[in-house]
Amino acid sequence: MRIMVVDDEPDVLDLITAYLSDSGHEIEATTNSVEAMERLKLGGYDALVTDVLIPDFDGIELIRAVRRSNPNIWIVAISGGGEHLRATTALSLIRVFGADKILYKPFEQDELIAALRRPTATAETAA
Repeated sequence: MRIMVVDDEPDVLDLITAYLSDSGHEIEATTNSVEAMERLKLGGYDALVTDVLIPDFDGIELIRAVRRSNPNIWIVAISGGGEHLRATTALSLIRVFGADKILYKPFEQDELIAALRRPTATAETAA
């Protein structure tokens, strides 16, 4: 799976990149959401993992823009909250803007990997 990862905290970005690389995924990572959007416009990504509270073009704007340009990409929104916003509130709002899964920081590698798994069709829904 080819995944774009966006987080403005370099240490968090490095950790997420390591988690996903160790699991066999091809990762492109950036702390800059504008740069991420430009790369995502080129296509070829299966998933986006993005922090919600990022400077410049924030995670909500990024999710909305990516969802419009690539409706099939799998999006995982992550947040530890911020100065004036609890993580649970931020991430609950994000689902409305198009995220498929939400994760609260801090999270473990297995939680991130599980969040990137798309649901599979059951025999009932396939029929």
